[in-house]
Amino acid sequence: PTPPNFEYYPYSDAGFYDTLAQSIVIGQGRSLTVILRPLYIFFLTIFHLIAGQDYSLVLTLQTLLLAFMPALAFLLVSRMGSQSAGVLSAILLILREKNSIALTNILEVSHSKLILSDLPTAALMLLMVYALVNWLRKTNLNHPLGIAAGACFGLVVLVRSQAQLLLPILLVGIIFSGGFHWRKALQRTLIFSLGLAIVVAPWVWRNY
Repeated sequence: PTPPNFEYYPYSDAGFYDTLAQSIVIGQGRSLTVILRPLYIFFLTIFHLIAGQDYSLVLTLQTLLLAFMPALAFLLVSRMGSQSAGVLSAILLILREKNSIALTNILEVSHSKLILSDLPTAALMLLMVYALVNWLRKTNLNHPLGIAAGACFGLVVLVRSQAQLLLPILLVGIIFSGGFHWRKALQRTLIFSLGLAIVVAPWVWRNY
């Protein structure tokens, strides 16, 4: 809390993100030329519409949204291994968050009680990997699940644009998963790219 009124205020990167969200709240969103982390700014805007200027409530809403991460980690690891491994991964995520909050005044770490895009990016990456694993394990192409996996990656890119550097690695994994067959690899690549384009193309068009 900061004097003179001893309320919470964001600063540094958090202040930049929140300024953009506040601009949208007061109706200046259309005049903004470039918005970094647009999906995260959108969520901050929604939080402010619900919580007003109460930053403790804004952070509580963010924490509630990120609380699905341990459950998603459990589902992902259980799918790839065993339920006990899933429980362990969920517990490790919870302990990681608890320790990050406790170390805030000692180390510069990101956690759910800061207005930063790191954890939302990690949450969406978990969702993308879960969709991708379920899709690639299918013997048939399963177009809807492949489109969903690509769309999840699009959401990751809209929260943190550097994630697009992972696209070549993802495509290599998609192409060679289950052995290389050029027709199947081409179809999978097109399906994943379609899901990605559905999410990202409107924002690229808006910026253009």
